[in-house]
Amino acid sequence: MQKAVLVLFLAFAVIELNAIPPEMRAILPPEIVDFILGLRKICTAKIGGLTDADIETYKITNTDEKFKCYMKCMLHEAKWMSPDGTIHYEHILDGMHADVKPILEEIFEKCRDIPDSPEECGKAYNFHVCIAKADPKRYFLP
Repeated sequence: MQKAVLVLFLAFAVIELNAIPPEMRAILPPEIVDFILGLRKICTAKIGGLTDADIETYKITNTDEKFKCYMKCMLHEAKWMSPDGTIHYEHILDGMHADVKPILEEIFEKCRDIPDSPEECGKAYNFHVCIAKADPKRYFLP
């Protein structure tokens, strides 16, 4: 459980080790990178049309539906979001790695009320937008 929670938070940026911000690279164990890459493989296969390069160069201002649905898939696969769009904050924090828990608690204070969206994958995107605004230095797409 800790792995899944740590993974997604740390994953809100980019996956290859050389593309992860240095301050995050210092606390990201290799098994977490492997876990993130596994989620990425699952979600890129489900969504289709996205490459690793697309994900690694993603900017939050890109509102392409494929990216939004990729975000939703990653949140579902990590058990951060239920199919109805409910974000499981307590579940995330309960299993959070001690090194990143204070960071995530601060972000969640700003991102508790994520607006629904008429788009199928819009709430996942809205969650990412909030996180990117709350912590732009650490945000990355997993």
